[in-house]
Amino acid sequence: MIFGTLAVCLAIVLCITVTLVGVDRTCVDDLAPRLPIYANTTIKLQQHNFLTQFGMGESVMILHSDDPVETVRNWYSRTVGAVVYADVQKGTIKHMGRANWTVDAAPEGEGSQIILYSYCGA
Repeated sequence: MIFGTLAVCLAIVLCITVTLVGVDRTCVDDLAPRLPIYANTTIKLQQHNFLTQFGMGESVMILHSDDPVETVRNWYSRTVGAVVYADVQKGTIKHMGRANWTVDAAPEGEGSQIILYSYCGA
């Protein structure tokens, strides 16, 4: 009876673990293309409250680029727009999570500050 109880408990833990890792991976696969990292940036802050960056839960990444704000903003508009447009064309709009990016002048005075934010899961 003890072995049966342990087997059931182990099966429950295994099912929960596989489900959480699977959902986390699905979130990353969905969000990463919609939140690309601009080239030659410095990571100022990288924070997430579950397993991985841009996985299940809430994630924030703050980047700094030496490029002007308009250059970076235009790159994000074109790049993320192309990803979303391709999804629409293929009919594969899954978008499990929310993705948001903002580009503003860097607080240090030169360059751009990029904020990537995502929320995925329940």
